[in-house]
Amino acid sequence: MASDKWQEMLEAVTVNDRAGPAKDFGRIWAASVAKGKREEALWIERLRADGIKAAHPDDGWIDRDEDSVFFSYPQFNDGVRVGDRIALGSPRKYRVVEVVGQKEAGFIPMGPRWLFRAVEQNHDTDD
Repeated sequence: MASDKWQEMLEAVTVNDRAGPAKDFGRIWAASVAKGKREEALWIERLRADGIKAAHPDDGWIDRDEDSVFFSYPQFNDGVRVGDRIALGSPRKYRVVEVVGQKEAGFIPMGPRWLFRAVEQNHDTDD
């Protein structure tokens, strides 16, 4: 599991005897990544408990004119079908949408684009 690798890196940097700014940077960076991975895992757990079927970053793979998404690198995908809810964003800021249709994305990328409509207010936990 990816989060285990980040934990291993954090432990390796923390116990390393080398001193100096590089060690501090590595320790802080590894701790930050490990924290983000834990936050994402808890977010995914909450989404699944709420019946959300998938999550994807709210980025360039979202077509905001068409209201569609291509799952290029979803945070998780439990098998989306029309009628399911998906989350677009990240643990700190996301929106929940309902899948209303599917169409073929084309040659590049290959696979379906999921058409959606908004069903919940945006969730924004950035302070």
